[in-house]
Amino acid sequence: MEIIFYILTEIIYYLFLSIIVTKFNNTFLAYSCILLFLFSLFISLPSLIFIKKIKNHKIFFIVSTIFTILNSYLVLLLRQYTSFGIINFSFYLYTKLFMLIPFYSFFTLSIHKLCIPIKKTKQLAILIVLKKLFIIILITIFSFILQFQQLLVLISLLDCILNITSPLICDILFNKS
Repeated sequence: MEIIFYILTEIIYYLFLSIIVTKFNNTFLAYSCILLFLFSLFISLPSLIFIKKIKNHKIFFIVSTIFTILNSYLVLLLRQYTSFGIINFSFYLYTKLFMLIPFYSFFTLSIHKLCIPIKKTKQLAILIVLKKLFIIILITIFSFILQFQQLLVLISLLDCILNITSPLICDILFNKS
C-alpha cells in the first residue's frame, strides 16, 4: 500500500516538474522528467520493498541508507556514458534535484515507523502526499520569482529539509489518533 501511495505521488510530482521545465525551457526537455521519475524509483523502491521484510527500525535505516547511496551512485555512473540531448538534460536536473538524496533514508524511516508495528494507513498517506504537495505549492509560488537554476536548488533544499524533519512529523502523526 505504501508503495502505491509513493508511486502515485511521485508521478504527480514529476508531472509537475515537467510543467516547470516546460515553463522555463521547452516541451521536448520536459520529457526528461520521465527519466527522472525512473531514477527516483530506482533509488527509492528497494528501501520501500524492505519495509515489510525488516521489522527493526535501526536495521531498516542502515539497509535503506546503503541502498539509497549505492543506487544514486549507480545512476551517477551512467552519466559518463551519455552526452546527448534529453538524457544529458536529465542528468543536469538529477545532479541538482538529487544532490541531497542520502537524507531520503530519514523519510523511508518515517514510513517504516508508521508501518511497523502498527498500521497507520491514514497517517502514512498524509506523510507521503503532504511532503510532495508542500513542495509543489511552494515551487508554484516561487516559479514566478526565481530563475530555473535557483528553483532547482530550492526544490532540492525543500526536499532535503522535509526528509530530515520527516521523523519528527512521523512522531506527530503517530501519536495522533
